[in-house]
Amino acid sequence: MGVTSKPNPARSVIFFVLLLLVVAASTLAYIKQQERLARERLSEALVLSNRRIGMSLDELLALTEQIGSNSEIGIGNAREAVFWIVCSGKFARADVQNKLPEIQLLIEHGASPKNAVHGAILVAEKPDADPFAYCPQ
Repeated sequence: MGVTSKPNPARSVIFFVLLLLVVAASTLAYIKQQERLARERLSEALVLSNRRIGMSLDELLALTEQIGSNSEIGIGNAREAVFWIVCSGKFARADVQNKLPEIQLLIEHGASPKNAVHGAILVAEKPDADPFAYCPQ
């Protein structure tokens, strides 16, 4: 006769809880890694633009959170928009506040963050060269 084991509900619950903990920890680690990479990329953009924007990294991260709080834009698009704003070297602190509504509106209507920032640049000036030529991808 073969030995059959009965399903143990307690084991199933423990397994499920452990699985949820592993998934939650993995998700949290992924989110933290993305935040770290976005921060490093933004720091690099600040250096490449010679800090033309006149804002600190912490101020830019707060701006990212502000833009990302709009559910139609989201944090990923907000990070990208702030990166391209900084990296272009075409914006100073005052310009950001003036152009931000336009950039947000373009993103809300389907433009990529890079294209939205480029559109805001083109409204003010017709650059001879690509404003993103020296930006890291």
